[in-house]
Amino acid sequence: MKNPTGSACGKIILFGEHSVVYGHPAIAVPVTALHADVFIQPAETLVISSRNFNTEYEILKNPLNKNETGFGLQETVLNTLKFFNLLKKQNIHITIDSSILPASGLGSSAAVAVAIIRALSNYFKKKISNKDLYDLAFKTEVIYHGDPSGIDPAVIIHEKPVYFKSGKKTRLEPLKVANKIPIIIADTGVRSSTKEVVSDVKKARASDKDKYDTIFSEIIPIVHRVRDVIEKGNVSELGRLMNENHELLKQIDVSSPELDLLVESAREAGATGAKLAGAGRGGHIIALAEDNVQKISKALVDAGASHIFFTEIV
Repeated sequence: MKNPTGSACGKIILFGEHSVVYGHPAIAVPVTALHADVFIQPAETLVISSRNFNTEYEILKNPLNKNETGFGLQETVLNTLKFFNLLKKQNIHITIDSSILPASGLGSSAAVAVAIIRALSNYFKKKISNKDLYDLAFKTEVIYHGDPSGIDPAVIIHEKPVYFKSGKKTRLEPLKVANKIPIIIADTGVRSSTKEVVSDVKKARASDKDKYDTIFSEIIPIVHRVRDVIEKGNVSELGRLMNENHELLKQIDVSSPELDLLVESAREAGATGAKLAGAGRGGHIIALAEDNVQKISKALVDAGASHIFFTEIV
């Protein structure tokens, strides 16, 4: 197989999911073991296809509407071609091949969008700044998630652990990591729509603002503390903060029996800490594995994890 024209890694949110939507800080890290690859070759018309879902669209001849599966991909391509003033040069076939599971909290939609934009930039030899790359990818995130924080494309573009805070002026700061921190990522096998979960939390907050804002106010200092812990290399403290954050996420009803079982299984097998990662109600948990990586991994598989991934915060 030829080398991809554009690629992007996956991501995982360590701390601050959900509260980040309301302008509070979060910390996310890249997952370089997972990636979306995009291949471009000449064609007779503008075609986009996915090897993962065995789908193909001729998006100028038969434009997709916003309720169809490939709409976000279509809009990413069209928005990027418009940005480069290349919409008339549609004679290409864009093929997507991604190892990032969708609807699982690993940044699938953002990674695919970033990979498509990079591929078009490379194919047509057009330079693009990280800011413009982010702005284009964020448009795709709005399609998929409704009201995203923007943290996914931010960490994926920079491929570094980041402290992120959205708002009128987005704050994005790379983190200095004192020591490598090994993380196990375990998949519940349950797919969950970030858009739906975020919307549910927003509705619940509207009916009980004091409760939700109180919980978010407890998450904020955890995120600040985590930043300090990572930069100083205090891994055992990081595990304790994972456990604390998971309990707060349970209080806003974004955990699930499957997530809780994996979290508990990881801790019982020796993980320093564990928590859900991402929107919740499915998707993944993360476990801090200073020692006993094989024992923890086996315990997670025995508890029902469908996939196990490894990454390091570096």
